[in-house]
Amino acid sequence: MEAYVPITLIPLREIDLSLAAQFIVESQEWSPRSQIFTSPMEVLNTPNSLWLSALSDNEIVGIVGFSGISWPDRSADVALGVVPKWRTKGIGRILACLQNDYAFNELGLHRLQMVALEGSPSCKIASRAGLSLEGTLKKCRLKNGKYHNASIYALLKEG
Repeated sequence: MEAYVPITLIPLREIDLSLAAQFIVESQEWSPRSQIFTSPMEVLNTPNSLWLSALSDNEIVGIVGFSGISWPDRSADVALGVVPKWRTKGIGRILACLQNDYAFNELGLHRLQMVALEGSPSCKIASRAGLSLEGTLKKCRLKNGKYHNASIYALLKEG
């Protein structure tokens, strides 16, 4: 059972940069787009992206991010990472729900999407956070000498 943990999203703090970079490196294993950047800082500094620290009582529990923000279309790709000590406690789903709320109510976005390799932890988080499976990118990522599919999840703002 998940415990209630009050979490606040704030602009990414300088003290959390190394953690955010670590999450980006970890996500390379599960991302179909991992070969398109050379360093984690390149991802964090990409134009049209926004990264937030997730805090509980001033303790960092995770990072949430929006990349490829298209302001004309009001859409963005989403990503998140949970601090290892907080994993398996339902924090990923809570962060994803907070991220959805922030996107729709603070940023005014209309569509969120996530692309992740089939079977990755991100797929489970996407489903639990209300994103719907829209489709499959067939054999789009070469990993360990074998091609893998990726799943596309999306959520539209209601109304």
